[in-house]
Amino acid sequence: MIDRVANRAWRMASVGCLIGLLASAAYAQAPAEPLPTSAELHKMFDDGQYQPLLTKLAKVLPLKGAAGAPYDMVDLSMLKTNTLLQMKQQEPAVRASADAVRLITPKTDPAEAAQAQALQTLLKYSKKLEYTPKTGAAADKPISLLDMKARDSALAALLDDLKADVATKSAAAKSSGSLPPILTAIATLKEMRPVEVAVTKSDAFTVKTGADLITQAQTLLENATTPMVTRVTAIHTEADRIVDSIFTDNNGQQQRIRKKQGIENSERNELKNMIDTFGKIQSACGEFAGMSKDNAAAFQKIATTAATASREASTILTTNYNAQLNQGGRQR
Repeated sequence: MIDRVANRAWRMASVGCLIGLLASAAYAQAPAEPLPTSAELHKMFDDGQYQPLLTKLAKVLPLKGAAGAPYDMVDLSMLKTNTLLQMKQQEPAVRASADAVRLITPKTDPAEAAQAQALQTLLKYSKKLEYTPKTGAAADKPISLLDMKARDSALAALLDDLKADVATKSAAAKSSGSLPPILTAIATLKEMRPVEVAVTKSDAFTVKTGADLITQAQTLLENATTPMVTRVTAIHTEADRIVDSIFTDNNGQQQRIRKKQGIENSERNELKNMIDTFGKIQSACGEFAGMSKDNAAAFQKIATTAATASREASTILTTNYNAQLNQGGRQR
């Protein structure tokens, strides 16, 4: 009885193993589904196959190295962005657009890079899958982001709005005579440039407006740095001045001590404030130098001057000016 049960169990196990081997063989022989080409992915978009397209993009976009070499990942990330928009998923589309911009490298075609950045900016200023112009003849007339044929119109309207914003901020910067409004205007210019390139194939307006602002910034930074450098030098010279100090010792005899003048509390606070300002000047110079190759050397020079003066101010603050240089004899 026990043998029959054992034989039956053995036969069932054997059958199970055979089925498993046959299934494995069939699986091994089944060819893997080839990855789609970029042309095929774009055709799926044109045909409205949005969900299957997202599924295939999920397989292609993570590819690296040789496997990803046949694909333009910036282009496919924009394709994913537009697919999500068609599916009315604006927040995921915003994230996909950010991915497209992050994938931009120095080898990326400049026109394509501008398109990716422009799309990201368009999404930033859009609500409920629409962009509503603020200026021009189309003001207050929403443009659907789902209408690919209207995309150029939406970008052109965005460009007009950003130009108007830049003009307002540039005027404020020129009249204020301070750096913060210039930085604000420059930030909008940086955002506007790819939109201008995407719409007009040129960045002439951005370059012209930016050059004016950068020249103004350079003048402001130089005017702010020069008097502070002079003041630090003056404080240092005065602090190092040798003075005589006469005091009466415990025996009632007058003694003379020679030491450096040192600094007062008001000068100490002044130096701390200047060190803070020098740091901000260096940061601003780095920002502006990255925006203008023509002015980069001038901004670097200002930053170096500010750094040197900042170190000098720190030296003054950390020097022990109470140290006695020498002690004179008894005073008569």
